[in-house]
Amino acid sequence: MDDPVALGLPLSQTEIQVTDDIGALVSVMPPRIRGSLEAIEDVSDLLEIVLDLGRKPEARFLQREVILDDRELTADDIA
Repeated sequence: MDDPVALGLPLSQTEIQVTDDIGALVSVMPPRIRGSLEAIEDVSDLLEIVLDLGRKPEARFLQREVILDDRELTADDIA
């Protein structure tokens, strides 16, 4: 099937299907991040998880941002 967006149709005229598996994403997070994510009730509103070296890990939601741990990320955390 041809991609409607590739054919130049505007997104308003296309059907968008979003498939996610938040559980699979959470399962591969470093342990201290995983625990924080599992404690969040509205994880279905999750937009992204930011894991930048030297910064505190952060989860971004539709209406807010949550610091997942008070310690900055190190290379060991994401190795």
